[in-house]
Amino acid sequence: MTAERGTELWTAAAASPIALLASVPYEHLVSAVEDCPADSEAAFGTNAVDALVNLTGRLKDGVCPVLIYASMAPEPGAPRVTWRGVFTSHVGGRAGLYRGTACRPPSTATDGKWDTFWTMRHLARLAPGQARLVASLKGWQKKSFYAPDFVPHGPVLIHNPGPI
Repeated sequence: MTAERGTELWTAAAASPIALLASVPYEHLVSAVEDCPADSEAAFGTNAVDALVNLTGRLKDGVCPVLIYASMAPEPGAPRVTWRGVFTSHVGGRAGLYRGTACRPPSTATDGKWDTFWTMRHLARLAPGQARLVASLKGWQKKSFYAPDFVPHGPVLIHNPGPI
């Protein structure tokens, strides 16, 4: 992917009123960054099929921001978004396994079976000053913010909170 195409993807994602808040094990995020080719898509498994179908049906340009809570991370404290990227698609699993072309981080080899897989580009860890409390986010079509101790389990739709 060219730098120009990457900028276009970020611009399209940023314009989306909706975003995806996902919980991904920390080890899978690190593995994706270290082991997947630069500028490739990374694929993560989930059983939240309805959320992803709902999301893709609402996306005008097919992409949106992904804000990631790194589960099982070594950082203590209130749940925070510490990674980000751009959601690009989802595809159903075959017998619970991923058969697409995106990179599955090697750390996911023993993950088990999933109903569907979502893909993203531009996975990056946020600088410490950019981390955002999960409690500062609102679920899609919700009026209130998440509770201070809310921890996402799987991907959920949220209002796009703007640049981070």
